[in-house]
Amino acid sequence: MLKAMMDQLEKQLADFVKKEDAMLLNYGYQGVLSVIDALVNRKDVIVYDAESHACIIDGVRLHMGKRFVYSHNSMESLEKQLQRATKLANETGGGILVITEGVFGMSGNMGDLKGIVELKKKYNFRLFVDDAHGFGSMGPTGAGVGEEPPAGARDERGGLAVADERVVLDGVGHAMLGALPLTSPERHVSVTTDFI
Repeated sequence: MLKAMMDQLEKQLADFVKKEDAMLLNYGYQGVLSVIDALVNRKDVIVYDAESHACIIDGVRLHMGKRFVYSHNSMESLEKQLQRATKLANETGGGILVITEGVFGMSGNMGDLKGIVELKKKYNFRLFVDDAHGFGSMGPTGAGVGEEPPAGARDERGGLAVADERVVLDGVGHAMLGALPLTSPERHVSVTTDFI
């Protein structure tokens, strides 16, 4: 019965933010670490904002592959790091994961999602947006920064990404919400982070 209730709540959350799937996590900090771990392997390159929350920094530190930091909300710096990451990913056969926040918890600044998504036209990368501070407070319905006009980059599935890439939003630090159905390995990130 608890599993049925959790499945229903995950579906309602996904519907609320207009994503195809959601996964509840038992703890936001550990959840972010586990999600980062599930989304990359040692061949992948992570590029992340310099003012990312500690849970992102710790998740990135645990990554066994290469990582590059870009200056806070600087699309020029991000592009420079994407050039480096692309070269490295081509050498290793891996991919690139860009990590940012919807609303930065320490400063209250909004992430430049429109600028990041614009760079997807030029570079091939996946995007992870931690929207723990935007969910419930941003957008017309409170569904987070993805609803905000500055993001302005939703595709037909409701994601902030283009083509068939995915954007993962960590809403309220306790849910992972995706533009595509969350399947293995994302659905089974870690026994310690599954709510059920």
